[in-house]
Amino acid sequence: MTMFLRRTCREASLLLTSRLDRQLPLADRIALRLHLAVCKACPVFDRQVKLMSRAMGKWRAYAERDADH
Repeated sequence: MTMFLRRTCREASLLLTSRLDRQLPLADRIALRLHLAVCKACPVFDRQVKLMSRAMGKWRAYAERDADH
């Protein structure tokens, strides 16, 4: 079971970006959470991905608002 939930940093980074577009299956969500709990680098990448996603959302809202005027 442990091997089933183990993810490499490369796999975790793929899951972190994929979850922006779709809900991950339960096994992937659990594996990602476990990986983030033990890895030093991937939580930093997770924060960066979330920051970029929020920034793009604000940019889109600004661009749409600007286009309406």
